[in-house]
This record gives sequence, structure tokens and C-alpha cells, in this order.
Amino acid sequence: MRKIVLHIMMLFLGVGTACGQNPFDMRLLKSFPIGEYNGVNTVLVCDLDGDGLPEMATVQSDYRDNEGRIVIVKGGALGKQKVIGFGEKYGTPGASFGYSACPMAMTTVRDGAGRLEGHIYIVAGTADAKNLYLYKYNSIDDIQEERSVALQNNLYGIPRIADFNNDGRLEVFVGTEVFDANSLTFIGFGGGDANSGRHLQHDGANFSLTTVYTNNTENYLLAGNQLFTVNPKAAPNGVTLYNTIGGVQKDGSALAADLDGDGINEVVVRDPQGRLSLFDVKNNEVLILNSALPMSSYPAVGDIDGDGCDEIVGLKDKTYLSAYKFHKEKGVLYEFWTIPHSDISGQTGITLFDFNADGMQEIVYRDETLLRIINGSGKSHITGNDTIKYGRRVAYNLASVGIKSPTKSERPVVAQALGDEATQIVIGGVLFGDYKPGTAQICIFGANTVPWAKSEKTENQY
Repeated sequence: MRKIVLHIMMLFLGVGTACGQNPFDMRLLKSFPIGEYNGVNTVLVCDLDGDGLPEMATVQSDYRDNEGRIVIVKGGALGKQKVIGFGEKYGTPGASFGYSACPMAMTTVRDGAGRLEGHIYIVAGTADAKNLYLYKYNSIDDIQEERSVALQNNLYGIPRIADFNNDGRLEVFVGTEVFDANSLTFIGFGGGDANSGRHLQHDGANFSLTTVYTNNTENYLLAGNQLFTVNPKAAPNGVTLYNTIGGVQKDGSALAADLDGDGINEVVVRDPQGRLSLFDVKNNEVLILNSALPMSSYPAVGDIDGDGCDEIVGLKDKTYLSAYKFHKEKGVLYEFWTIPHSDISGQTGITLFDFNADGMQEIVYRDETLLRIINGSGKSHITGNDTIKYGRRVAYNLASVGIKSPTKSERPVVAQALGDEATQIVIGGVLFGDYKPGTAQICIFGANTVPWAKSEKTENQY
């Protein structure tokens, strides 16, 4: 009887906790009001001036006339950060503006004299003409447009940063269109009839969510089910189609994941209709084609249950957040669990991070009303607050904080945003009140009692 009682007590205490402390509890550490526009994209973190203290930046948008601007929060000692101002307005009133999927990235680069510069890249323009803009952040606390270049693919794509040939010089790309990250010199383009890594259409804009696939010897540009090689030294013809996986022409947002735990990445493609396909690159084999299991958001992948295989996590539709598993022997993709959410766009992004360092990544998700840390293991010996049971499986909502946002495709960022080497969650939104014009905030949440595992210092792109 005593053993049974002790076991029950441990269930209520939770796993990896002491004295009833929940390792996923969080609290608001700091917030920054950011002016007149209420539309706030994903808030990125990067040390733009090289002083060891991270800056935070986001694209803030006006939903009424589609204009936007860059907002910078200057890094400082803990509690000394400050909003330093706003960049120039960009976009055209009444035009289709890609504000909803964080059309920005940022990094530091060396100029020709070896000096460190903070660079911010955004995509903006009209319905008929889009540009990639380079903004420079400098030590006198301002941001200025440095240069811009027209995009041939005419997509509201998300700029991404990579070093394709591992030479220490960065490239920036939008879809399959690649440029030198310092000068915006054109390197190459996959072509107008090639895949572009399209996201779902939203507000009249296509979002390119292309990624880089690494096979241990070479970096490929992955767009839908097509792989491209990138050779900056071969500009202006530095982007070449390497392979069409499975011989099936399907565009869509794509990423690499080890779904069967064999140490070799498969490719996950979510097409513009929300259907998932899986490809084995090594054997050039289609594993799943146009699965009936839907995915309305950009998927996230990671091992959420500690079985050594990556799972696929995302919004199934405007109502449910779901996790999918791949069964290699049966050749099927099946739903592991699903729980309700509240996001009318059905496209909100998701972040995975192992907060308690137990080898299982938790799900960080913010819909229109809540920021949540979700234990997605489905293992019944784990307890927490607000336990949710739905269908055949169990997921646990271990922490939640009220935060309002007219969400689109943005996601929470996990990084050391306050310069104190602790892990925080950074989001944009409206704190604990009615949604009103001019009330937008950048909000930083941290561990309440139990310190979280160490994260990366920066999170500089989508």
C-alpha cells in the first residue's frame, strides 16, 4: 500500500521536479511597447553590433494600408534594453504586403575592411514588383536602407541566410533566388518554372519557406521536392537543379527530418494545399505522397516523445494542433495526438525546444489568446496543469500565459534574449487586455522557478 501511495504522489509532483515545482512554469520578465502599429511579426534575436548583448528586431505592420517598418530593441545589461526607434516605412498603401510570415532575417557580416556590420534583410513591394532590402544597423543606434535588389520570382518570400559552400562568406536567398549577403550581388536563380518553396496563400501573398538540406558533404537548397546546388563562384549561374525527388513535380514548404531514426534525413514537403509528402533522398524514393492528413501551418519537426525519431507538429486546421508519426514498416503517416487551439488563420508557426533537458522537445505555441509550453510525449506518467485528453492519445499543456495577438504565420522564438545567459521565449502581441490600436508589445517570458536548459544565444531567421 505504501508503494502505491508514493507512486501516486510522484504522479502529481511531475517528472524532473522538486517540491512540486513545475519545470515549465513561466512568467513575464519584460515587455516593450513598440508604437502605433499593432501587427507584430516573429521577433528575432541577434547581436547586431557585436558587443555581446543581443538586439531584438521585428517587422511591425499596419493592417489598414499594408505599410510596415522595422523595430529594433537595443541590447543592454539585464533590464537596460530600450527601443531605439523605427526604420523607414516601406511597402505601398493598398498593395498586397507580406507582413504575416516574418519576411525578414538578420545577421552580422564583415565588410571589405573586416569591420563587423549588423544586417537586416526584408522582402517588400507591390503586387507586381517585390524587392529584397538590406538595412544596416550601426553603433549610433539607427537603421538605414543600404541597398535593394529586385526579385525575379516576384514572391513575398522569407529571406534566409546560409553559407552554401562553407567558405565563411554568407549568402541570402528568397525561394531559389540567391544573393551575396554583403553586397546583394546576384548569384543565381532556380528559374521561374522551378519550385519556389511556396507557403499557403494568405492575404494574396505567397511565402517562400525554403530551407537548406545538408548531406554531410554538400549543402543543397531545398524547395518543395527539388534540390538545387549553389556555387557562389559560378555567379550569375550559381544555382543549378540537382535532383527532383521521386520525379514528382510538387511545390511547397520543405524541411529535412529523421523520421525513422536511422540517422539519415528524409524530406518533408507541405504543398500549397496543405498535403504532406515524405521523400527518401538517399534512395530517391517517395515514402508518402499527398497524405490525407492535412497541415495548414508550416510544420515543425523534432523528437517530442524520446523514441529517437522526429515527429511532425503543426496546425491541422483552424481548430486543432496535431502531431504526426511516420511508421516505416507500414509506410504510413498517422496522427499521434491532437489538441484544440484558437487561431482563425490556421497558419501560426510552432517552435520546439527541450526546456528540461530530458531528450524530448516540448512544443512552444502561441495562438490568439495563449502562449503555451506543451509536453507532446503522450506518456501517461507525466502530469501537469490543464491536462488535455483528446481522441486516442494524451498531450499535456504544462504552462500557459494569456497574451493576445491577431496571429498569422509568426512563431515564438527561444533564445538568450536578455543577455544574461538564461533561456527566454520572445513574442509580439498585446498583454492581458483588449486589442486596441497602439498597444503592441514585444514580450519576454522566462522560467518561473526551475531554470530552463541552455538555448542558442540567437535566433536570427524563421
